[in-house]
Amino acid sequence: MNLIEQSVGILYTVTVALKAPVVLGILLALVWVLLETGGFLRECLDRKQRFAEWRSLLADFFEKSEADQKTLAELIKHKSAPDITRGFVANVRVESSVNTSLQTRRLLQNVEFEAARRLARIRIGLRLGPVLGLMGTLIPMGPALMNVSQGNLALMSNDLIIAFGTTVAGLLVGALCYVMLIARQYWYSRDIADIENLSDWVEKNKRG
Repeated sequence: MNLIEQSVGILYTVTVALKAPVVLGILLALVWVLLETGGFLRECLDRKQRFAEWRSLLADFFEKSEADQKTLAELIKHKSAPDITRGFVANVRVESSVNTSLQTRRLLQNVEFEAARRLARIRIGLRLGPVLGLMGTLIPMGPALMNVSQGNLALMSNDLIIAFGTTVAGLLVGALCYVMLIARQYWYSRDIADIENLSDWVEKNKRG
């Protein structure tokens, strides 16, 4: 029985010791997600303003029989092009003796890796925010119950404020990350599809 009581005491001590790091973590996550949301809104506005022009330029490019490597470079570097695609043709040379299929595939993979990197931090926030919020909810509950048994309502109310506050903050982090993840997955999937079409054009002109 003493062993069980000692184990419970150790577990309680460790749990209470985690309260400060968890609260600090959720605060940092909240600041990070607000900054990330600002960047997301800026990207959303940029894409909204430039989307129609980019789609029109892309359609015109594929319709032109005289389109060449220089035209492709100008297209990708155009100000209306999504930033994730602008570096695609930096090393592509249709007239080069290098295996264009291998080269364009490698460049496409680089774009996919960049998209995955941008989405990775959003996925981390999506998972980590609610986890920290749940931990911040449960950790103060132990001290709050002890304060209730001791009749210390002031300390109990402080613990409950921390519990509810971290819950809301964690859910807010998760919700914002979810919205950003869904939108950016759509954006980057469309960008990659456009680059795949451009890759096919490069290979076709290489064979030609």
